[in-house]
Amino acid sequence: MKEKETRFDRSTERSECLIAEYKKLRKDEAKMSQKSLEDITGVPRQMIIRYEKGKIMPTVRAMNRLLEPLGYQLGIVPLKKEDSEDTQ
Repeated sequence: MKEKETRFDRSTERSECLIAEYKKLRKDEAKMSQKSLEDITGVPRQMIIRYEKGKIMPTVRAMNRLLEPLGYQLGIVPLKKEDSEDTQ
């Protein structure tokens, strides 16, 4: 059971990092309001707020819809060596 908890903790931590990075891009780099993002993407502002507060985790599709106007998309990247050792 301990191994599953550890995997869940790492997954949750990565999700939180993803949302934090997205918020930084939206606010600091793109200087885009939640309302502007809603207008561009069609994702309701209340959903954007819930994503950003960590109340719910967006799907890959929803995350890409939010990232696209910022000039980004989700992608598959190799794990760092220490990350891959943790999963074995």
